Amino acid sequence: MRLSVQFSQLLSFNNCEKALTSVHPGQRVNCIPGILSLAQKHKLVATLTSHYGEGAFELIPRSWLLPSRYWHWRLWAEAQGGGPHQMWVLKQDVHRGKGVHVTKQQDAIREARQFEWHGKHRHVVVQSYKDNQLQVHNRRFYIRLWVIVTSSTPLKVYLFDGGVVIFGSVLKQLSAVDLPANDEEYIVNLWTQDRELSQPWSLNTFQDHITNVTGSAATFDRMWAQMQKIIGYTYGAGLNAMRGSAAYLGAPPGSSFEVFGVDMLVDTDYRPWLVEINAVPSLARKVVDCSEASNKDCRHAQHAANAFDTEKVALMHGIFHLLQAPPGRAGQSEAEELARHLNETAVAVQNRFIPIFMVPQAAQYRTEQKDLQLQQQQGRKHAPDVIRAAAPVRNHVRQRELVSATAPNATTDQPAAAEHLPQDDPGTVRMMLYRLRNAAFNIWYWLPTSEEVLLWLSEYVPVADVLIMDYYRLRLGSKPVQKVVFEIPVDPLDQALHDAWVHR
Repeated sequence: MRLSVQFSQLLSFNNCEKALTSVHPGQRVNCIPGILSLAQKHKLVATLTSHYGEGAFELIPRSWLLPSRYWHWRLWAEAQGGGPHQMWVLKQDVHRGKGVHVTKQQDAIREARQFEWHGKHRHVVVQSYKDNQLQVHNRRFYIRLWVIVTSSTPLKVYLFDGGVVIFGSVLKQLSAVDLPANDEEYIVNLWTQDRELSQPWSLNTFQDHITNVTGSAATFDRMWAQMQKIIGYTYGAGLNAMRGSAAYLGAPPGSSFEVFGVDMLVDTDYRPWLVEINAVPSLARKVVDCSEASNKDCRHAQHAANAFDTEKVALMHGIFHLLQAPPGRAGQSEAEELARHLNETAVAVQNRFIPIFMVPQAAQYRTEQKDLQLQQQQGRKHAPDVIRAAAPVRNHVRQRELVSATAPNATTDQPAAAEHLPQDDPGTVRMMLYRLRNAAFNIWYWLPTSEEVLLWLSEYVPVADVLIMDYYRLRLGSKPVQKVVFEIPVDPLDQALHDAWVHR
């Protein structure tokens, strides 16, 4: 059977639904339902913290959601005592390196509370800035890795055994109180950097550099293993959203896959940190056609053999070979299904992919973090509000959930529950009550949330900021903690694949 693969920017749930509910046997769509729980900046933070609590900050730099965690961040920053010149990263929920801003704490406090009413907040995440980033030839960098997910049940994540290292501009000597005119001193952005002045490296070149600097290959090996662990735990945290969305759509087994770009930074202890997951990574070549000698990009060998193209060509070659593995079909026994998954794993390994089957470890890590949280609660019986206050914001979420249940239909502009109402007599008491309820929900939706009111007061009322901080300090304590909320589901096939790979 010929395989048909559709690559597209299926970021919205509606597009995903349309594609996956109309696929035929042998077709696969570049779309994993529910993956936005990891592929958007604020949802990545929310997903990791709700599954791992404080343990999430072993995977990513310490982060807070805006505006719901604005005051939690202020208390934590105050307790750390970093001072007004401590650096923070403010992130908007946009792509291609846009909407990321590094600034000093005194400016971050002001910028982080800028918003428009009804959820249109300028920044969605505030994050600790890693000022101890590793440098190569006086340049900061990040590492772009590629991952392909071919199934959510069981979760099959394959990490490409390669990647590219993207360099920033040469660092300038600045004092502790000075800031450059733009963010290029602090942010490495592929889309704004001059790639001719700072040529990317392949991951193999970076490995050789680390080995030469440290005098040992073990340093890179430990860092590479830690990167795999971060990826495994991150995708494990997204399982609830992925499996829930797939079950809702009823997509045929083996009909979906998705390719992701995973960005990591490395600190001076050679420890990697997850920056973000990109759902639509660029797979375009830098040099498209070298058949003509007149092509200016092909005049020199170093241009035709750049790290971008060599790594991406190998990646795409491996992806198309991996996707040739036969999809599952209904009625297979558990043994037959496991054999099919192991066959796909063998194909992946042959094409430079590393299987990341870490759902059991992710679930164990979540359990450890939950146990640690319970131990901390036992030690804080005298201040139970510290733990309760870490729960998600109530009225903001509840308002949006309730209004979505009675939202107008996109095509008919009628209430979603209109089919349950009497159509022959619109003047009945029941219809009037329904309209009143719907109007009340709409009014409630447009009312500002408590966070929005407090942010507005702190911005425009001089003494309000001090009073609000005192209130949250009494309510939450000096350093509010993140709370483990959700479990990580472990399918029997998740365990079987893990055991088969570990004991191969």
